[in-house]
Amino acid sequence: FSKLNEPSSHFIPLMRKSCLAFTTSCFVTFWPGCSTPMCSEAGLTDNGAASIDAHPAWSPDGTRVAFVSNFGGGGRNIFVMQPDAPGDAINLATQLTHIATNDLFAAPVWSRDGTKVAFERALWPLVDGVPSDCGLWIGDLATGRANRVTSNARCDREYFPRWSPDGTQLTYWRWREDAPDTTGTAVFVSDADGTHQR
Repeated sequence: FSKLNEPSSHFIPLMRKSCLAFTTSCFVTFWPGCSTPMCSEAGLTDNGAASIDAHPAWSPDGTRVAFVSNFGGGGRNIFVMQPDAPGDAINLATQLTHIATNDLFAAPVWSRDGTKVAFERALWPLVDGVPSDCGLWIGDLATGRANRVTSNARCDREYFPRWSPDGTQLTYWRWREDAPDTTGTAVFVSDADGTHQR
C-alpha cells in the first residue's frame, strides 16, 4: 500500500468486499477491486488543500461511507456518501452533524442495521489545555439528529465505540485521568442511550 499516494500515518484501510477505503494526507480514497495485481484508485473527496477528510467507515451493506470532514469551511462534522452512486456525475455527501465550532470528531462506526453512526466527539473551547468535554455521540441518519451518549467534563477520552450485534449497546475503552500524573484505561459497556454504563 505504500505506493498508493504514500499514505500518511492516518492510513487506516477498511475493506468492503473487493473495495478498500482509506485516508491519504487529507483525502478519503476509494480503491475499487479488480482481478489483476495492479489496481487503480479513485479519490472520493478532493475539497481543496485546506480540507480535512478522514476516518472513513463502510456501512454494513457496503453501499455507503461515513467520514469526518470540514467541507464548507466550517467545523469538522460527520458526512455520509454513497461512492459512485448511479446517475451522479460526482460523489455527493450528506452532512449528518452540523457543528460550526472546532470540535473534533473521530472513529465513526455504523450500527448493524445501517440507520445510525456512533462517533467520538471532543468539544471546544479548550479549558486548561484540554477540550471542555469529551464523549461518544450517536447520529441518526433518518432524522439527522445527534445525541450524546457519554459526557466527561475532565475529558476522559472514550475511544473506538463498537455496537452490540442487536444494536442496543455500545462497548468502548476510556482513557481515565484518575489523578495528576496517573492514567489508566478501562473497557466499558453502556446502553445506546447512555444509561447503565458499567
